[in-house]
Amino acid sequence: MEPKTALSPFDKDDADVILRSSDNVDFHVYKVVLRMVSGIFHDLFSIPQPLHPHPNDIHPERGIPLIPVPEDGKTLDCLLRLCYPTPDPEAVDDVDLLAAVFTAARKYDMEDAASRMKKSILQLGTDASLHERTIRIYAKAIQLGLEDVAHAAAHASTSWQTFNYVAELDNITAGALYRLLRFRRMHPERPQSFTFCHPGPDERPGTASVGVSTAESPASPKPVVASAIFNHPSADIIIRSSDNVDLRLSRTILTIASSVLAEMLSQPSFALTTTSLPESGRILHMLFQVAYPMEDPRVSDLDEAIALHDTAEKYKMSFAMDFARRAFLQCTHANPLRAYFIAMQRKWTPEARQAASQALFLQSDPWVPEMETSPASVYHQFLDYRTVYHKLVYEGSRRRMLFASQSKMQKAQHWSDLRLDKGDKSGYMADRLLTDIHTKVMPDLPAKGVEGVLAIAYSKELDSDGSMREKLLDADEKLATRLRDACNKVRIHPSTCRTHSIEQDASRYVHNACLTGVVSLAFIVTQTRRACSCRGPFHRGVSAAQCIHGRTIIKCFLLLRRVHLPQGHGAYR
Repeated sequence: MEPKTALSPFDKDDADVILRSSDNVDFHVYKVVLRMVSGIFHDLFSIPQPLHPHPNDIHPERGIPLIPVPEDGKTLDCLLRLCYPTPDPEAVDDVDLLAAVFTAARKYDMEDAASRMKKSILQLGTDASLHERTIRIYAKAIQLGLEDVAHAAAHASTSWQTFNYVAELDNITAGALYRLLRFRRMHPERPQSFTFCHPGPDERPGTASVGVSTAESPASPKPVVASAIFNHPSADIIIRSSDNVDLRLSRTILTIASSVLAEMLSQPSFALTTTSLPESGRILHMLFQVAYPMEDPRVSDLDEAIALHDTAEKYKMSFAMDFARRAFLQCTHANPLRAYFIAMQRKWTPEARQAASQALFLQSDPWVPEMETSPASVYHQFLDYRTVYHKLVYEGSRRRMLFASQSKMQKAQHWSDLRLDKGDKSGYMADRLLTDIHTKVMPDLPAKGVEGVLAIAYSKELDSDGSMREKLLDADEKLATRLRDACNKVRIHPSTCRTHSIEQDASRYVHNACLTGVVSLAFIVTQTRRACSCRGPFHRGVSAAQCIHGRTIIKCFLLLRRVHLPQGHGAYR
């Protein structure tokens, strides 16, 4: 594309330097102006120029220096008008252009231009009339490291109940999105010291980062011998860890288990009986325990599972990698949201789905270190997943349950915060009731988990004094066993789209009663009372299985369980 000359005043014949934009627009400018407004150009023009410059550095027609710059013509025009003794550019409400001009001004050390652009961005960020633009300003402020602009945009966003996810949020971290949502939830106790671009004082990792298995511990005075498992007298090699743990092993087993170790041990430098590896003793112990014909090791947490997987991958021990991923799945319940981010970073889809399904029932989202190394789009997928799930729960339960207002669902569209807002809580017994029953029926579920989601909708139909709670808990002891058996027999296959056939299979097992997942227990309580026309206490002599329309419950449950991680945008609180 042939270069074209910029508009006035950047087309003067007596200009002594030309700035060429990335889209081939030539700006004829004066060195003296650039030297005055830009520290970078001041230094550049102070450097002695070669007697015979390269032809590409000279304009072929004008014979003056030609400097290509990475900014496009629109950005460069706006930037130079801020520097020239001419009227400022017309009011700009293009967020991308403002950010590009500010970035260029800061790069070229144009303090005045950068300051004026920042004020323009700040002014747009404080205008709460345009929701999407304010959120876009927040995202740009995070990218540019403008803490005060991010704070202003976040504060402006509190004027609306929800906001839509915008594409610019994909360019910031999940941690920055988390802090925006947390700030909006903290009303009216929002501290002035709240930070957005970086984690705050209460968002510091309390443990080592995932996968750090090679950091050396302080050296012990003498080597520490491992457990009896790896202290057999027939061992012909000693593997010494970074923290001075000695593992007495068999070369033959190591050679068979790992092609990498086999190649290492075949080198002359490894002919000695003691060989050091950079991993910790704990991780090496678990790794070789998987390789040996013995009981599998106990993996205590996500960090150990990840460290074990990475070490197994390093030494090309695929069976140990598979074991580590299974161990990771077993550890997700302790911190499901963190497990979700770790799995998404590693593109472990099954593990991410399981972690997301467990994180659905957190009382509120905790900050996890992996948010700072994950894009906001990863958090966005989880938020959409939970929002869709909760809405389905709400819609499915609203038609079957007796409560006053649909507005109850508005309490937790984004956060699964079941502590409810301030005000009269005398009627909110559902979460406590469901907690007690679920620990009895499905003890392996996370505490305050599945049972809690419905507390948003299921509110005032239980006696506030707790009398019904006690009577319900004392009711038919066989209820728990009957319902647990029904749960175990119902299997949902997400890949199957034939809802009717799945429903038939489920109804064949469950008949007229089913407690599963999220909504069914509350259905049993409420539907039993409705079927019996009983507005008083739950009567011991009434069988729940005789009073529930089981197929309707199963249909709703199947609908809920078929939810996947969506890609679409959602409205967040």
